[in-house]
Amino acid sequence: MLSLNWADLHDQKKIVMLLKNNDLLVGTSDTVWGLYAQTTEQAFLKLNAIKKRENNKPYLILVADTAHLALFVSHDDIDRVSSLMRSCWPGPLTLIMRAKQNLPSYMMGPRNSIAVRVPAHPFLRAVLMQVPGLFSTSANLAGDPVPAQTQDINPLILDQVAALVSDSPQSPSLSEPSTILDCTYDPIRVVRRGAFSVEKLEKICGVSFD
Repeated sequence: MLSLNWADLHDQKKIVMLLKNNDLLVGTSDTVWGLYAQTTEQAFLKLNAIKKRENNKPYLILVADTAHLALFVSHDDIDRVSSLMRSCWPGPLTLIMRAKQNLPSYMMGPRNSIAVRVPAHPFLRAVLMQVPGLFSTSANLAGDPVPAQTQDINPLILDQVAALVSDSPQSPSLSEPSTILDCTYDPIRVVRRGAFSVEKLEKICGVSFD
């Protein structure tokens, strides 16, 4: 397993190469330690295997910026939650929206939905500018606690990834996962409370969530 740094330009090239080869990476982010993979079916199945998932539950997709959303999300939904995206991205907020037509089923959740986020991590976003998007999930086996430090990551995961990518001192780091809102419902539903205050999000939207 390689040991790489998000901020190193030479390492960034290696990271992109590994991802395009459908390899899996484990690394830091602006939230918790995560697993990262290209949005291909091959990489999806590898994630299921490493997480020991027995279902086809979809993964969050990270994108570099709102311009990349059009690859995954229905245009109507982008307009509907534009105030949230302007105010909260990049940041620890995941939005579930309706998927763009003709996306493969392995990317989508119930009701043809898709979960997306723009991370507040400059070097991860630099990598995302070179790939269409990345599957992202916490770096733990299904049912296990989310690791807070490198030493907390299960060796079974480390044995199956191509590289461990660490942070530079300048990069932001949080210990909470992202807040998840399901915007396919009206009113919007809170799926998970996390690093972004739900109360602050409600003020941004001017409405209360379910």
